[in-house]
Amino acid sequence: GEALVAIPLLTLALGIQTAAPVAMLMASGVTLVLMAQNWRMIDLRAIWRLALAAVVGIPLGVWGLKQLPEIWLTTLLGILLIGIGLYYLRRPTLPTLMAERWTYLLGFCAGVLGGAYNIAGPPLIIYGTLRRWPPEQFRSTLQGFFIFIDVLILIGHAGAGLWTPTVLQLFALSIPAIVLGLWAGNRVSAHLSAPMFERLLYGALIVLGVMLMV
Repeated sequence: GEALVAIPLLTLALGIQTAAPVAMLMASGVTLVLMAQNWRMIDLRAIWRLALAAVVGIPLGVWGLKQLPEIWLTTLLGILLIGIGLYYLRRPTLPTLMAERWTYLLGFCAGVLGGAYNIAGPPLIIYGTLRRWPPEQFRSTLQGFFIFIDVLILIGHAGAGLWTPTVLQLFALSIPAIVLGLWAGNRVSAHLSAPMFERLLYGALIVLGVMLMV
């Protein structure tokens, strides 16, 4: 979920074609730390279907990041963030997912969004909700999937020439901030209720989405 906040903020400061590869490098380190804590709960049967579909979607997302005009990319990102914020603030009741075709569709969408914006999470969260996963399985399975597609996206970004000296320098400078952020996040989470945190987060996403579009 860190990319949902990092990408719009970095895009406002650096532009999307620099922000996306920097955020991807940052997110991969965070994902490794989180997965190490919950790897025993990973549902490999769910991951392989999602991953297979994501493999098809990632190159399309990376191509869009490299080739489409930046104004298109930032506008689409703004619309996406507003949609995500409104969706999670409303919390609609979703049916139980049975047909496997939805697994492949949501995995493909996650691949496209991950390749372009490093925001693969929302389609996967919808998938886990439809599957009625318990919380621990939800978190660990998503992290297992993220580390798989993170590797593919990193390869895609490198192959597309997005790892510029500026990107690598910014990533190196961000490492102390990542460590501090993980520590601060653990401290804050102990004193802030989950519902309040979610309202603040998704409200902020809507604001950031509007800022990207103006």
